[in-house]
Amino acid sequence: MADGQTPVDAALDALAQDLHPNQIALPGSADYAETVAIDNGRIAYHPAAVIYPETAADVQRVLAVCRQYGVHFTLRNGGHNAVGWCLNDGGIVVHLKRLRQLALDAEARTLMVGSGLLWGDVYGALRDSGLVPIGGGSTAVGVSGFTLGGGFSFLSRSHGLAVDNLLAVEFVTADGELLTLGPDETDPDRAALFWALRGGGGGNLGVATAFTSNVFPAVPDALGGVLVWDIADAARVLHAYRSWVLDMPDTLDAAIVLSPTQLILLAYCHSPHTEGLAVMQPMIALAPKINRLAPTGFYDFIDTYGSSTTSAGKSTYIAFGNVAEPPDDAFFDTLVEHIATAPSTATQIALEYAGGAIARVPPTATAFPWRHVCARCEIKATWDSQKDDATNIAWAERLKAALGDALSGGDVNQQDPLLTDWPAAYYGDNYPRLQRVKARWDPDNVFRFPQSIRLPDAD
Repeated sequence: MADGQTPVDAALDALAQDLHPNQIALPGSADYAETVAIDNGRIAYHPAAVIYPETAADVQRVLAVCRQYGVHFTLRNGGHNAVGWCLNDGGIVVHLKRLRQLALDAEARTLMVGSGLLWGDVYGALRDSGLVPIGGGSTAVGVSGFTLGGGFSFLSRSHGLAVDNLLAVEFVTADGELLTLGPDETDPDRAALFWALRGGGGGNLGVATAFTSNVFPAVPDALGGVLVWDIADAARVLHAYRSWVLDMPDTLDAAIVLSPTQLILLAYCHSPHTEGLAVMQPMIALAPKINRLAPTGFYDFIDTYGSSTTSAGKSTYIAFGNVAEPPDDAFFDTLVEHIATAPSTATQIALEYAGGAIARVPPTATAFPWRHVCARCEIKATWDSQKDDATNIAWAERLKAALGDALSGGDVNQQDPLLTDWPAAYYGDNYPRLQRVKARWDPDNVFRFPQSIRLPDAD
């Protein structure tokens, strides 16, 4: 390192010897601006540079140089996580967006995807294949973070989480070794690492550069769409929904979304539409003002409803909790009462039921622990002006507090900076084992961010 040169400058000089100039973006460039703009308008970080690896070998080189010069780095793909910890201040952001390989083996029903793809990219490539993956409900979600954090899909009640269908991970370790890991590992350390990658979350242990997973036959005439009621009808409808949803078949995902003005039931049934329509009849009988349930394919359904989770530049705060037991009428009444007081009309509360194939996997079989919860509750406060940050965040926290013990745990893919005991919330009883894996594969804590897995002696 030259006299007077900062470690970041020295690292960038070294990387410039190996990478194409268009693989390095500095402040003021369009690529840099695109990278630091994530799906939350109130989050701003200012890294020194962004690096775009195009191969696993590029990832190895970037890690080696950052370690050599002691430069902090973080990993970014979709940028869909509202806390923005894929970015950093003053370090390097390793943006995986150019790891875009994709190979479908239709006969074996397996799919290999690069970790830089978004689910919209994957869905576009598979649209005419007759096969569907366990992928994100939003086309803007990145493959890697979604998968490493568990991967809850519209198809998960039918076929499990993304991690339940993971066959192989191409992975660069903290010391630069390139591994291909799978379920048949005989080495205990490698087996433990593959376990940890199935639910341990992204950016904790190394860099996943590609995934191979199961895919499933598409249902060309499935049922999908929405039923919509005015908010004045919400309590009546939700009281009926409460008992109806507990008996729905595994093929059906029927989530509710509450806003200050309306109640939406978003449904996708992965079976012939006539079967789905029969199951939905009790809810249709509740006289929604809009009924857009119709025969559809999975990809058409995602095209219509798969952008609704993006914030489009607005400010966002997400409070998340698992609903361990079937909620009662009082739970739903609390949701209705609080959504009426939301400071912003863009705010939503979503409740999506788990169960089905998700619950048939033991909590310790993968690092994702929340197998037996009834439902997942996302309180998503969204607003326009940063001057209203405190008001909207406080509203979300009040609602979460009002729900009390009905909510527990959390979701590593919905990180919350206000959580104090986040290890228990994200990982439950699996956290000590994850720490042991961290100690084996990243003993120097190279991969770190505010809520990254800690080394055992750091607690």
